[in-house]
Amino acid sequence: MKKPPKIPGCASCPWGSAKESCFVAPQIPENPNVIWLVDSPTTLAGRAGQVIKEWTDGLEYRPIIVGAANCKSQEEITLPVVKECREAYVNPTLAAYPTLPVVTLGEHALSSLFGGTRVLDKDALYGATIKDGRLVLSTYRPGEWLHNKQEKIRTHIQTTLATAVRPVSGEL
Repeated sequence: MKKPPKIPGCASCPWGSAKESCFVAPQIPENPNVIWLVDSPTTLAGRAGQVIKEWTDGLEYRPIIVGAANCKSQEEITLPVVKECREAYVNPTLAAYPTLPVVTLGEHALSSLFGGTRVLDKDALYGATIKDGRLVLSTYRPGEWLHNKQEKIRTHIQTTLATAVRPVSGEL
């Protein structure tokens, strides 16, 4: 007997049977200029979202916001959840906007972009690279700064977000 075809997304997700979660579709503004790949919809909720708004005030952001996990859940994000969301929601969003730079906010977000089935080397988490001809900038979750208030984390997040929408000037 053949296996039935796999249904991507929520139907295949390990969280799918215990729906203590609430699906949140990617947020897509008119004329977007950057993609923010976040760990989950709760990444920019509450104080973390306020901090990001303060830090990006004055920058011309029109971000598409998509999650490595696309539902609000009380459970910890797992790699199987990241994999299902990547196939169903992240990859189609990236394909629809192939020229936009991507900023990953958090480890799960970066893992979603670069495979989603392996733990990433900590040294590779926070930097810049080109993936499939697209600029990818990686930084911390805003909650990391809220948790320990390290100035280097705040500076890294602010610089990364600004770099995504500003042309880089100066000589190399």
